[in-house]
Amino acid sequence: MRLVFLAALALGAEVQDEHFDFDMAIKGKAGQAKLNLKNDHEKALKYIDDILNLGIKWKRVIKDTLQKVEIPDDQPHIPFSINITDPVDCVPEEDGAVMGDILRVHYVGKLAADEKVVDTSFKTGSVPQKVILGSKSMANFPACWEPGLQGICKGERRIVGCPAAMAFGREGNPPFVPPHADLYYSFSLEDLTQRGLRGMVKPQEL
Repeated sequence: MRLVFLAALALGAEVQDEHFDFDMAIKGKAGQAKLNLKNDHEKALKYIDDILNLGIKWKRVIKDTLQKVEIPDDQPHIPFSINITDPVDCVPEEDGAVMGDILRVHYVGKLAADEKVVDTSFKTGSVPQKVILGSKSMANFPACWEPGLQGICKGERRIVGCPAAMAFGREGNPPFVPPHADLYYSFSLEDLTQRGLRGMVKPQEL
């Protein structure tokens, strides 16, 4: 069986089996490199490249295996919440964000447990994040973002409490967000393009 795997490696096949003996394969490649070191440098270098590739694949398998480990959820969770910290003079039903609107928001995401920052728009040179409420692209963000941003007005700041089920759930978002982690997102609406149907869709009840 080991010979079959080594043959697959020689053909450039991807190794994804967590039970594959990487240690033995690397030692075999190292031995071949040593044998060819004096007579055929090109072949020796190829075996060394194989060793490096095996190391990368081994690291990937270990990471994938760790992510498969089920971590029990034995902690209480925060409720979904919206706390307007810096209100502005506006009428949410007319000026606030509704489904279909294009928003550009600055945000900071922190772990509820210790307030450690896990994500922020400021890391990209203070460029606000584009968000289109009600679009398929919202699947790229935690589930709490969409209801948490409804009704927000330009210039307003708010903090949205995101229980784990509305954030990254049981898998988390390695390496920064652990499994079953609650988050708080601080939002500041920098710009709003009204494309939604006002009067047809009510903003989130605050």
